[in-house]
Amino acid sequence: MLAHQEEGLHRVRTAIHELTSSFHLASRYATHPAEQVEVITGTDNIINRAYALQDSAQAMFRNIDKPPYAMRNHADNVERERQMLRSGIEYRTVYDREALEIPGRLRLIQDSMAHGEKARVVAGAAAKIWIADDALALIPIRNGSYSIDAAFILHQSALLDALIALFELEWRRALPLRAAPRPTALSEGPDEPTRELLGLLAGGLTDEAIARALGLGLRTVQRRIHAVMRDLNAVTRFQAGLEARERGWI
Repeated sequence: MLAHQEEGLHRVRTAIHELTSSFHLASRYATHPAEQVEVITGTDNIINRAYALQDSAQAMFRNIDKPPYAMRNHADNVERERQMLRSGIEYRTVYDREALEIPGRLRLIQDSMAHGEKARVVAGAAAKIWIADDALALIPIRNGSYSIDAAFILHQSALLDALIALFELEWRRALPLRAAPRPTALSEGPDEPTRELLGLLAGGLTDEAIARALGLGLRTVQRRIHAVMRDLNAVTRFQAGLEARERGWI
């Protein structure tokens, strides 16, 4: 019996030794905290890593869109986004209200929504973030001259988990943007410029911001807003918004 117990103890000691060796070997290849964050510099490098991050998404891509931008043209990424949507990847974007003020930007956003993007708008977004699945994130770093010259790449870590939680908080507090339904006849709804105006109003932009977004004078925008209110038989903008939604214009 003693010999049998000694043999059992020997097997236990051998197993402990093997497990200890395996632990030390695995520790060599574990991600060091310093390797959980990369710093990327240079505009071209940032753009290339941003594209690579998008391409790495397998099920979900989330981002907070907020100026300034490293990419030179907002349309540069449209086809990549459409390919992701066609492949079944869920694409969710929280747009900072400033993004809607850029001339022509709302039209691009609505086109993306028509292809399946889920979009919301918020005032004063916390940060500009790109997140691929729950595995990788990119955070551009803005310098004092209101431009982007560096970015953080975050790998799986507690910090990445915190950024994902931040995105979900911003998503919950943002207002949904919806692609306006297209009428079957011109008499059934407003023309394209009026739809764009209504979309900016629904996003909460001020008259001044709408004027910048549309490239129009402030008085022209105000006249167009009053004309829309008149067409909707509304006294206040709130009434106009309710009536426009009731008619399916927004």
